[in-house]
Amino acid sequence: SFAKIGLLPDMGLLYTLPLRVGLPKARRLMMTARTIAAEEAAAIGLVDELTVEGGALERALEVAAEFEASAPLSLAAIKAAMAQGLAGIDDVARFELNTVPGLANTDDHLAARKAFLEKTQAVFVGR
Repeated sequence: SFAKIGLLPDMGLLYTLPLRVGLPKARRLMMTARTIAAEEAAAIGLVDELTVEGGALERALEVAAEFEASAPLSLAAIKAAMAQGLAGIDDVARFELNTVPGLANTDDHLAARKAFLEKTQAVFVGR
């Protein structure tokens, strides 16, 4: 919509949209500012999934429950890695080397190891 109001896409969209849908599609979406249907948005990877009409909240709560079952410090590390835009395997390896040792010493990792051995569900506390 920015091209129709005389502005430039902001909030990092010039960077993130091409990563999400590819440069040619991103360029066209940003330069034409056309509205696209949900099915097209799914087909080009702009959205992760579609729901039945009126089902978005229910599905969002299901996805939130999936996230809630994961260790919060792990999720934070994954988000940090994705936000940094790790450019190659060397960047990824460096991030892992700097991050994994700290996560390995958390209460959450210890709880996960214990739950694995006991064949139970881990309860994460974010420390």
